[in-house]
Amino acid sequence: MNHFSRRDFLKLGAAGFGALLLPNIKLASANLPDFPTGENLGRLFATYDVMAKPDIGSSVIKTLYQDNVINIYREVMGTTDLRYYRSRTWYETDEGFIYAPDVQPVKNILNQPLAILPSYGETPGFWAEVTVPYVELQLDGTAPKSPLLIELMTPPVILPLRFYYSQVLWIDGMRTLDDGTVQYHVIEKHGSYGDKFWADARAFKPLSPEDLSPIRPDVPDKKIVVDV
Repeated sequence: MNHFSRRDFLKLGAAGFGALLLPNIKLASANLPDFPTGENLGRLFATYDVMAKPDIGSSVIKTLYQDNVINIYREVMGTTDLRYYRSRTWYETDEGFIYAPDVQPVKNILNQPLAILPSYGETPGFWAEVTVPYVELQLDGTAPKSPLLIELMTPPVILPLRFYYSQVLWIDGMRTLDDGTVQYHVIEKHGSYGDKFWADARAFKPLSPEDLSPIRPDVPDKKIVVDV
């Protein structure tokens, strides 16, 4: 596997990652669902009903479930669902209105996989952001370590493993499957139980060092002193 040094990576940051992209990569893959094609999408956090009006007392059009992805056209003000929240914001969708607090606004932006894995010093890898509603994961290993993953993968009901829109993960490897699909080796670098995954590379936007640098580097770090 080829690696790029951190110095080369920094030089590419200003111009983007075009020089590292794989040419003519196969874009068809079963690893990413066919999400709705609208510009603004929403992913359901949990089960919730689509209503005829932005009113919790109006008639139910249909029921949506966790991780269903829908088109979002505009925000409107309606009634509050006091069972859960105080917000009055609703989203207009294709079939009616859905209560906004149960929806994550997302995009579906596919990315060209890199051909070369960048490196920070002697550490191969880079930070990347999920730019699709969700991407399904293949566990790298036979047994999950995280209690949540153990629960998700325990029969009789086995649920899919996923990362979600706007999550930032560490990529430290890549591979190409027999069908031409490029996958990244993905980890949660800090604060995880050490589980590792493979996932469709198109779901991840590489973040350059400039993306991760402070907005105002001239401003000193905030210091808080607690006198007890």
